[in-house]
Amino acid sequence: MNKSELITEVANNLGASKKVVNQVTNELFRTIIESLATLPDGEAEVCIKGFGSFYTRERSMRMGRNPSTGEAIKIQAAIVPVFKASKAMKEAVNG
Repeated sequence: MNKSELITEVANNLGASKKVVNQVTNELFRTIIESLATLPDGEAEVCIKGFGSFYTRERSMRMGRNPSTGEAIKIQAAIVPVFKASKAMKEAVNG
């Protein structure tokens, strides 16, 4: 399911317009991203009970290989977003 399919499904379930659902969806995503981007690593977390948690994790510098040439390259350290599903979501998916 892509974003537009999600918006259509939610709009149909709520009897709302796709325009309003799209605005709410965009604002939800923007707020989650902004929250993760503004706090230092390890402190940024957005928890949605029954759904899961979005948080950041620091990935340290490491060595990798260019797949075309086989040359060793340095992959810079980065702060990356992570999602961890809640227990309720895991149980729902697994049946």
